[in-house]
Amino acid sequence: MDALVSVKLKLRVEPSDAAPETGVLKGVGPDGLVFTVKGIEFRPGMPEVVLTSNKKLKKKIQELWFEISWSTTGTSVPITPSWTGNEMFVTMDTPTVELGSSSDPKSGITLKRMKNAVRAAGQAASVDPHTLMERLLALFPFFNIGQPLGNPWRLADQAATGADCQTIVRYIDALRKMVGCPGKGEVRVVWAKVRTPTKGEESPLGGTDMGGQFHNEIFPESADPMKANWQARLLDGTEPKGGLNKYEACLRFRYPESGPRAVTKYYAGGVGVRANPDEVIRVFHQMVWVDGDKQVGVIHTYWNRP
Repeated sequence: MDALVSVKLKLRVEPSDAAPETGVLKGVGPDGLVFTVKGIEFRPGMPEVVLTSNKKLKKKIQELWFEISWSTTGTSVPITPSWTGNEMFVTMDTPTVELGSSSDPKSGITLKRMKNAVRAAGQAASVDPHTLMERLLALFPFFNIGQPLGNPWRLADQAATGADCQTIVRYIDALRKMVGCPGKGEVRVVWAKVRTPTKGEESPLGGTDMGGQFHNEIFPESADPMKANWQARLLDGTEPKGGLNKYEACLRFRYPESGPRAVTKYYAGGVGVRANPDEVIRVFHQMVWVDGDKQVGVIHTYWNRP
């Protein structure tokens, strides 16, 4: 977006012994973009012609049928066919997604993924990075803890049923990369320690989380054989009794990446935007003890949920 467009045009002049003619080649594209080259020699075997638009594309993420109507002056016959058309995806910048390989189906640019990303980002109707990320996250106002997806792009086909928080944030990060949105995004998990339940701890996805916080290990002074399997978990707000979680997955997104104007926000999968990990941890109702999958006690209640 907000860039000039260059096109490469291959012309064929017939018959093979046609006399050269000098004239003007002109193309008119969408939104009044004009391509012109003057003094061009039309002759058999002529090379490809490269033309650049007279103005820039709109500053807008969009899927565009880029049709150009062509005409010539100074030639004995009109150009035919008189138009060309190409499917165009207008992104914020060059996509930053990895090219991918057959062994890693989660990455890579494909036609289906590009269509999905440009349509989703285009509907967000903003090219401000933080506003764009907030509106992409708003496509998923809830999470489904029982629906983890290894390939986040599958979420494009099942948005109605949703997915768990880590799938949602991996998906919006994939959308962001596909449309070349500037900024630094990292998928993080936010959890809490039993002794400091209101402090949000932050780790990479797949790193440390709520696991391993057993009652007798944390409180050896009051160890009880009956509590040997009690383990800390976070209780979310899903119905009817809440779901037991190890963490809340977020996309930690910073734009600009550096400098005094840089802003970092946490885009939490299915529960909205927060300013820092201490706010993220309050998306949960309680920290509880569980024995297996059964709640057996409350450690802390998060009263001040935003």
